[in-house]
Amino acid sequence: REYIQPDGSSNWYTMGVYRVNTDKEEGEGYNILISVQDITQQKLASAKIAYERNLSESIINSLPGIFYLANTEGRLIRWNKNYETVSGYSAEELAAMRVAEFVEEKERSLLMNKKAQAMHEGSAAANLNFRCKNGSTLPYFFTSWFTTYENKPALLGVGMDMTDRVKA
Repeated sequence: REYIQPDGSSNWYTMGVYRVNTDKEEGEGYNILISVQDITQQKLASAKIAYERNLSESIINSLPGIFYLANTEGRLIRWNKNYETVSGYSAEELAAMRVAEFVEEKERSLLMNKKAQAMHEGSAAANLNFRCKNGSTLPYFFTSWFTTYENKPALLGVGMDMTDRVKA
């Protein structure tokens, strides 16, 4: 198959050329089937999806704080670059982690309560210490919202570093 966009045209087509078997004996010739299909709408839809995905990534990565999307078991699904920078973990490491791993043991019950609240009421907020790979902690204010991602329940969260406010 081949995708073609004729010069000066805004339409896209896919074309296939197929040799069709016949009852003729070998060497007596054959038939050819040529198939042309207008795929302009599919190409436009794909381009729009790619644009929206790039826009979403740009917005998420431009947030001043950290952003994450986690499934109901707490496993990270998506995050912004700032999450990697602040936590000190690589994308590969984060993909295998859960939100609870970024909170000190003594604050995990509060985290679980806020998760339940977000799932029940739609949103929740909490001040928690964000634990980094190097063992240090930073005071963060987190807000999370209950949502769906790929038709499954999920929690979307943002966190703002409160270090300067705590020092003040």
